[in-house]
Amino acid sequence: MARLNADTNTDIAEQAKMLLPDRLPVSDLITLPAEHLNALIEEVLPADSKRFVKYMSERRLGLGCISARPGFGKTTELAVGTLAMTATLGQIYGTAPTHVATDNFAVRLDLISKRVTQRLNYGKANRETTRARRALVIRGYLNTEEYGAFLNALRIRDEKIVFTLHEVDSKIVFEVHALMAVEEPVHPAHG
Repeated sequence: MARLNADTNTDIAEQAKMLLPDRLPVSDLITLPAEHLNALIEEVLPADSKRFVKYMSERRLGLGCISARPGFGKTTELAVGTLAMTATLGQIYGTAPTHVATDNFAVRLDLISKRVTQRLNYGKANRETTRARRALVIRGYLNTEEYGAFLNALRIRDEKIVFTLHEVDSKIVFEVHALMAVEEPVHPAHG
């Protein structure tokens, strides 16, 4: 393993040059057919579209950073970039520093996926096999919050649903049982 040696008279920058390659590997995170790329890029501010495509297609080590003041389109560009990377690389995991930022990102990702898919499917028949599909966006929460939301969803939809909860190998397991109510058909009275 190569190491920098601070005890020598050689400058640290010169040692780094000896250890690092002259050119870091570049990743293209936006390899898409033109139709798909154009549908995505419509979401980016027009002044940024060419720069965004160049930036996403020439990422050193596959890493990038988008920064700007509030309201300048960072969340939108991150969502467009995420959708492009999903189409290019496969599944993508996204995160943010706060719950609010994560919620905003998930909502924007879902919204942009919907609009891009509508553009790609414009004029195509419903059963056409070349139709694009929306990205599945899942916003995860703590297990206790997910469990509470699950129970609320069950209660709201059908009062006749019984659920049980038990622990198996330190994991929570849900069992849902739908109770079938047998009701006699109501016939109009005959006179």
